[in-house]
Parts: sequence; structure tokens; C-alpha cells
Amino acid sequence: MGVKGLATYVAGLAHPDGSPGALPGGTLVLIDGNGWMHHLLRQVPGREHLGAYQALDALVRAQIKVLSKAQLRVSVFFDGSVRVHKSDALRKRQESQAEQWEALYEYCLDGRRPADDDKLPPPPLLLEQVRGTLEDLHVPICQSEGEADFDLAYAAAHAPNAVVWASDSDFLVTRGVRYAPFGGSEVLPGVGLVAAVWTRAAVAELMGLSEAALVEMALLLGNDYTMGFGPGDYAGLGGEVAAALGRRDVEGLRAA
Repeated sequence: MGVKGLATYVAGLAHPDGSPGALPGGTLVLIDGNGWMHHLLRQVPGREHLGAYQALDALVRAQIKVLSKAQLRVSVFFDGSVRVHKSDALRKRQESQAEQWEALYEYCLDGRRPADDDKLPPPPLLLEQVRGTLEDLHVPICQSEGEADFDLAYAAAHAPNAVVWASDSDFLVTRGVRYAPFGGSEVLPGVGLVAAVWTRAAVAELMGLSEAALVEMALLLGNDYTMGFGPGDYAGLGGEVAAALGRRDVEGLRAA
């Protein structure tokens, strides 16, 4: 999810603060719950297909305990059912889910399990299990009407000392948001959450762009919300970006 190719590109940049560090006590960690539950699932070794509920419960409890001991405040945001301007993204998600169930069907027939667990469907009660454990631990939960991204961004921009912990490069171009990707982060006992924290200003500076140009570049690259855009929707965008990156024209930049 997010801006096409941006997360991979930023991962190759030298972070302005050096290597990832532990978030200081008092930081408000705003977690993308839907992304986090899949991030957690990948940490369950040898998980049963369509199962692993006890392991998930234990993992949620262990990570929340570590974050709490590190004096980190935690709130978890979950998506709602309302979807806006994401028909193409939802169609692709449905196609991926169909492929996962087809892989499970083939596994049941011939016993050959895919090497990558992500090729199998997640446990049907994954959301209910993770959310139920959080409720049992009295962790604050925010239920969004639609995509939680909007509420996460708003909360992060209006709360002092907040960090969004997620896997969505849209946050790299969102004003006022400090963003820590799941990838490369670790929850370490006795330490807390170790992560690289990015801001739009830092990414723009490292790329030699203004923040406005970085947003234009994100629009040109596209994300879940721009899949239905046509050429006319990009009129007037990208001049500064193309010049900064040595492109003669915007179309060349979009094709790069």
C-alpha cells in the first residue's frame, strides 16, 4: 500500500539520524491495526494455515507489555467498512484473496504447501483475535468509519510526540506526520520499539526536492487513491520534480 515504489526507494536512503533507535518514553505510538495484525502473523513460525490464534494472542500480549514497560503510550486504529476512491485497489485485493484461497485448495488436494505463508489466506478470525486481545489488555482502540489512514494522519498531526507505526508510504508525504515503517522495526524486551522515524521534510531534503514537489512526485507515481486518474488529471504537475531528477518531461518521469 502507498505511493508506488516510494517505500523501496526511501529504504535505500541514509536516514538523517543514522541507524534506527529506540523511541523515547512518553511517545504516543499510533498503530495501523489492520497492517499490524498481518505484520504479527508473519512473526508466527510454522503457523497453521487458518489458525495460530494462541500464538497471535501471546505475541500481542508480549509486544504490548514491552511497549508499556518502555513508557510508550499505544493506540490502535482499525479500518471500517466505508471505502472512498479505491475501487481499483479493492479489486486487486479481491483478486489476491481469490488466489490465496485457490492456493489453499491446491494444498488440501496435493499436500504441497506454498513456501511463502502469505500465499495462503490469513486465519478467518485474525482481526477478531488481535482486537479481542487488545480489548482484554485495555489498549485504546479507534474504530474508523473507513480507511484508518485518515484518522491516523489526523491524530499524528495533532498530538505532540506521536509516531504512526504502519506499513503505508502515503505517510511519508503526509504533512505533520512522523512515520515508522513496520519493516526494519523491532520490539525488543528491555528496550521498547526500535525504528527509523521519517518525516516528509526529511524525505524531501534527501531527495533534493521541496515538500510540495515531493507531494507532486507522489501524485505522479500514484497510490491506491489515484489508480483511476487519467492524463488530464496530471496537468501542470511535475515540472520541478522532472527538473530535479534530470528528466526532460513529466511523462518520462512517470514512466521511469
